Amino acid sequence: LAHLFTGMGLEIYEGYGLTESTAPAAVNVPHNARLGSVGKLVPGMEAKLADSGELLLRGVVVSPGYLSQEETADSFDAEGWFATGDLAEIDDDGFLYITGRTKDLLVTAGGKNVSPAPLEETISTAPIVAHAIVVGENKPFVGVLISLDTDELRAWAARRGKVGLTLEEARTDADVHAEIQSYIDLANQSVSKAESVRKMVILPTELSQETGHVTPSEKLRRASVIEDFDEAMDELYG
Repeated sequence: LAHLFTGMGLEIYEGYGLTESTAPAAVNVPHNARLGSVGKLVPGMEAKLADSGELLLRGVVVSPGYLSQEETADSFDAEGWFATGDLAEIDDDGFLYITGRTKDLLVTAGGKNVSPAPLEETISTAPIVAHAIVVGENKPFVGVLISLDTDELRAWAARRGKVGLTLEEARTDADVHAEIQSYIDLANQSVSKAESVRKMVILPTELSQETGHVTPSEKLRRASVIEDFDEAMDELYG
C-alpha cells in the first residue's frame, strides 16, 4: 500500500511501537524515510536482534515488566531488554524492518529459521491468489498451500480462453501453476535457497471466516489450515 500511495504522490510515513514501549519506538520522518521500513529508532530507544531474529528493545520509556504476571517475566531480561515477539532486520543506515512474528517462525528439519510473512505477502500479490500459507515446520523443505480467489480466477481464465475453469480443474492446470510460480519465484529472490519455497499445492476450497480459517480481521488461522488440509500437506511432503 505504501508503494501505491507513493505512486499517487501521497507520502506514507510508517512507524513502529507497542504498548510496552509506551510510545513509538521507531518512525519515518520527512526527508529521512525509507519505503518498506518503519523508520529509525526515536531518541532514547535502543534495539538489537536476538540470534533468532527477534527484535529486542530497551529505553527509558520501555516498561520494566507486567504487573502481577509472573508467567510473562521472560519477556524482559536482567539488562532491561524487552522481547517484542516481532522478527526484524536493521539495515546499515539504521532503518528498521519488521518481517514477521516469532510465533509464526518455521524451523525446517535442517534447522533453518524461516519467516513465512514476507514470502506469503509477495505470493499473495498474485491476483488469483486469495491466501498463501507457507509451511515447513520440521519438514525437509519449505512449501506453500494456495487458496485461490475464485472470482479473480474466473476472470483470469476467461481472458485466456478457459471460460468455465473450475477450482478443481485449476488445481492441476499448468497455466494456473505457471502464473502462481512466477510470484513464488519473485518471493524466493529475497531469501536464501534454504528458505525458498520449493513446491506448491492448491487447496480444494476457498478459505474464509465461514470455514473457520480466517479471523474477522482477515488473518489466517495457520494451525487450523494445516490441521484441516492434511491431505494437501501429504501431497507436499508425501
